[in-house]
Amino acid sequence: MEYLLGVKAILPYCVIFIILIACGPFLKLEAIWVLADIVNGLMAIPNLLALLGLTSIVVAETKRYQKYLAEKKK
Repeated sequence: MEYLLGVKAILPYCVIFIILIACGPFLKLEAIWVLADIVNGLMAIPNLLALLGLTSIVVAETKRYQKYLAEKKK
C-alpha cells in the first residue's frame, strides 16, 4: 500500500484488514468466496493497466531477443 498510495494509506489499509479478519468468522462461506472473487478481480486491474503500458517495451525486447537468436544461429 505504501508503494501504491503512499504512507498515509497504510493505516486505513490496516484498519480495513483488521475489520475483515474480525468479521470473517461471522460471514457465511458463500459471502467469503464472493468477497475473495471480487478482490482477486480487482487485483487484475493494475496488472492489466501495466501490461498495456509496457506493450511497446515488451515488443521491442522481443524483437531484440529474436534478432539475437538469429545472429547466434549463424
